Amino acid sequence: MNTHESSTRLWVCCFCSKSYRRSDVLRRHYINCPSRGEQPIPGKLKKGKKTRACDSCARLKLGCDLDCPCETCLSYGLECTYTRLTEQRQPRPGSEPPLQPPQDGQRPRSHSVSANTSQESRNNARQERSKISLSFLLNYVNPTTTMADAYGPVTEKAGAGAPVSLNVCDTATASDFGTSVATVQLVTDEFISPFNSDRLDDFFVSCLFPDSEDFQGSSEDANWSTNWQILDQSDAFDNSPAVEPFNCLIDSLTGFTLSLPQGHPESAPNDRLAKAATLFSRANVERFVGHYFRDYCPHSPILHPGTFRIAAASPFLLTVLVLTGALFSSSPNDMQLARDILGLVVEYAISNPVFRKLLHGPDAVKGLDEVESLQALQAAFFITQVRLREGSPSCRRDARKSNFEEIICAVRALGLLETRNSFFEAEPPPPEKFQWAQFAARESRIRLVCGIFNLDASFTILYNMTPRLFAEEMSIGLPGSVDAFFADNAQDCYRLSLKEHGLQKLRLSQICDAFLQDEWDEEMRCSMQHLSLLHLCSLMLALTQILWLSPYRPGKRQTMKRMKEALIRWKAVWDFQNAALTARQRDRYGFLKTIPLEFWQIATVLVEKNSTSLDTAITQNAIAALSNNQCAQTMLESVEKEQS
Repeated sequence: MNTHESSTRLWVCCFCSKSYRRSDVLRRHYINCPSRGEQPIPGKLKKGKKTRACDSCARLKLGCDLDCPCETCLSYGLECTYTRLTEQRQPRPGSEPPLQPPQDGQRPRSHSVSANTSQESRNNARQERSKISLSFLLNYVNPTTTMADAYGPVTEKAGAGAPVSLNVCDTATASDFGTSVATVQLVTDEFISPFNSDRLDDFFVSCLFPDSEDFQGSSEDANWSTNWQILDQSDAFDNSPAVEPFNCLIDSLTGFTLSLPQGHPESAPNDRLAKAATLFSRANVERFVGHYFRDYCPHSPILHPGTFRIAAASPFLLTVLVLTGALFSSSPNDMQLARDILGLVVEYAISNPVFRKLLHGPDAVKGLDEVESLQALQAAFFITQVRLREGSPSCRRDARKSNFEEIICAVRALGLLETRNSFFEAEPPPPEKFQWAQFAARESRIRLVCGIFNLDASFTILYNMTPRLFAEEMSIGLPGSVDAFFADNAQDCYRLSLKEHGLQKLRLSQICDAFLQDEWDEEMRCSMQHLSLLHLCSLMLALTQILWLSPYRPGKRQTMKRMKEALIRWKAVWDFQNAALTARQRDRYGFLKTIPLEFWQIATVLVEKNSTSLDTAITQNAIAALSNNQCAQTMLESVEKEQS
């Protein structure tokens, strides 16, 4: 009896459609079935899994969604065929021909229609599931994934060796290229070629060092004031050409190694730091900071590209930016040098005296410079993000736990959870009074808090870690549009920000409450359609956090019921926004155009299974994987398996 099926699967007679709970009973029924007539009794089904994957997925041992072509073949550019299935279905020589289905007269028509409808529903459901994949998250949580593996370059030179003519983009503005009008020709002629370092350095001198003599200001609109917010700062290149202007970075790192106790793995003498000194030459600093904004900023849009001034950045923040950019370099040597000093830079940024003071609470913040304090927090958060992708499994665990606890403590000390952008809170100022630097500073603070909350909430759902920053306390305003954030001049930023919907006046916690309401009217539905992908990303992670916390709060049943409706509403807004996105906007969103939908898929599966966390929705495989530091990956694979 133990060999029989113990599940609720029904075995159906293909002649009379009677159903049985056991296969042996069905086979005895075949002998005397009145509807069988002269037709032979079907042979026994071959035990084991049936061949269903396409030829390419079966050969490469990859997951297949059974579409034609399947998602995997589309992603890898493979030919999607099902030759194996066709060959296996052909009768072997000397074997009985395959059983033909009963004629219409032998089976009720209603049953045939019902079966066709059921099959069509299953096909539609499978096709809908095939549109969604957990491929990014599965790659993201892999403990061996690096920065370049997880994110990859955002922009690539199209048609290498063939300059792009400006005639093909006559309607493009300066913001379309993320740079000033003076550099549009340079960008379109030869876009960030790693084999031409001279032009590369010139490009980033003009983009990131506007106080350089090579920079040419924009005067495309005569109606705008010619005296835009000129930042009072010294030229980063006032030094003699014989002196490297960024020697202070390597000197600061060297001084830090001398302050470490003997026996510390990063204490002086540090041979790895000596080898990595070339990373901090003027040419490399320009190049790596450029890589940061071009290749990484779309995935973590916190530092404002248009108003960033390298001369005003603290050594701690600038060192982190250089190291992050080096990890996206086309040179393997640069990447290896950056990895060699990653541990040192982590200690350097976390040990910043200003950052350490932030951990003592709001009273310790009094008297600290606001910009210096914010840059200390940014440096600590940015290097923790890098550590999550480049560190060893133990370092990644430490980053999720101790590093993030300190970062969230600093957020509370600085009072960033109440940050709002005054531009959206009141009547917008006239163009000539628009303070771009002030606007960007508030926007960067809001996006910093969003980034920290998003990561902490992802730790909760992926690693079952207790939340340290709760959705209910997110009283920050909503970030502005992606186009306004990446605008390269004040005119474009002002013009695009004026088009923003009134949602920026709401707090993130209020948006979350709105999606959990019992009913929506038409005005609410139309209003929520203006949420951007960045808003929807934070909202989805907030909903998954609330779902995870529901067993520890009263009214779990009501929360699950409202969560199901909230996920339906979220998906409708997501589809609406994606349909309206341009290709340029999709590029600027980085992985934010992918990861929210994958978290939505996880949340949907959990709600359907009446579960609140991944560890209660899967088998013991996740526990076994804990020793291999692949718990999150195993969890996601299990959820994805539930959908197949």
